[in-house]
Amino acid sequence: MLESVLLVIFIAITVLYIVWISAIMIPRRKYRTDYTPPVSIIVPAHNEERYIEGTIKSLLGEAYPKKEIIIIDDGSTDKTADIAKRFPVRLLHTNHEGKSAALNKGLRHAKYDVILMLDADSALEKNSLREIVRPLKDKKVGGATGVIRARVTKNPLTWFQDYEYIMSSGWRYTCTKMKGNSILPGFAAFKKSVIKKIGGFSRDTLTEDFDIVVSLRKIGYETVTVSTAQMRTNVPLTIKAFIKQRLRWGRGTLQVMRKHSRFIFSRKSGPLGYFAIPSQFYWYVHAFVYVPIILYMMLVFWSTTVVNVSGYFSLEFIQYIFTMFSVYGIYTLIVKVITLEYAMTEMILFSLTMFFLSVIYTLIVFAKVSRPSIHIIPVYIFFFPFSIFNMLILAASALLAVARPNRRNRWNL
Repeated sequence: MLESVLLVIFIAITVLYIVWISAIMIPRRKYRTDYTPPVSIIVPAHNEERYIEGTIKSLLGEAYPKKEIIIIDDGSTDKTADIAKRFPVRLLHTNHEGKSAALNKGLRHAKYDVILMLDADSALEKNSLREIVRPLKDKKVGGATGVIRARVTKNPLTWFQDYEYIMSSGWRYTCTKMKGNSILPGFAAFKKSVIKKIGGFSRDTLTEDFDIVVSLRKIGYETVTVSTAQMRTNVPLTIKAFIKQRLRWGRGTLQVMRKHSRFIFSRKSGPLGYFAIPSQFYWYVHAFVYVPIILYMMLVFWSTTVVNVSGYFSLEFIQYIFTMFSVYGIYTLIVKVITLEYAMTEMILFSLTMFFLSVIYTLIVFAKVSRPSIHIIPVYIFFFPFSIFNMLILAASALLAVARPNRRNRWNL
């Protein structure tokens, strides 16, 4: 029974990879290179004294014909505002009302129609401001985002998150090729006149970056991911902070899906409602079904075979752990199939097909979206346990979304 369920999951993911690979290979849409309208850059900040200076310097150093920088200090209790005052920026204040409220205040005070929204702990790569605004020349485009990379430190947790961010940007880029981009994270450009049509940034979900995309689609606008616009951002450095962030994202995503449930699969939703959002929801199902099965099967094999035969601290036990929690496990499976030690069952066939397709898709993302650094090698080898951990957090976020559904857009929830 469990193997049959796993087979269905492997087939489903295989189909997804085939769709993603087909979509990402669609030729990139070209935008006019001479479109450099005046830009108002809005940076909402709450207790960002460690990073705000670097963010402002990054924006001031970006060569662009005409721009203004607006820092929204949302009730910070540290030196965020004091640091911002040292630079030629406009400083506004809100009373700790949340990111959406801060963005809306920035919109009201912005001089220009083209808006860039940027998180306060981020820095743009060279020419990214020019690149991210270009799609807005198209009247059908309501918002644009770029590729987000994690700032890598000596902390291995940042390595895994950087790989994750590359693949997430790759997925948004893939969905853009199908005209179904679903998220505009903390690095996005809009037209103020368009955002006003939907009443600004909503405060009733934890993920305004997802909610804004669906709201724009409802009134007929596309959103896109631009691979040539890139940004580096700080990421959680502790397991506790990481869990807190992912719980927020997971709950917020379900909030948006519930809020716009009638829109999903409607005629107006297009690829966003027919493919991108259902693909996101699939991972919640995956977390509740796949993860318990895998953990159960590993535990049974471990307790009945490895421990009983060899003991807890044997070489066989260490080899088992390494095989189960690294890409080495796939290598051993391939060898055993080639040497006829294992028969080629349907489950093995689709698991290997899924793996090879994932490799192909990953290499395409690296080539078309963002090239990784050397730290990606150990991450790729040991990504499986990290993905299981992520899935457990996603499942927990779904339970929290049911238990506490009406959480508003505030910082650090």
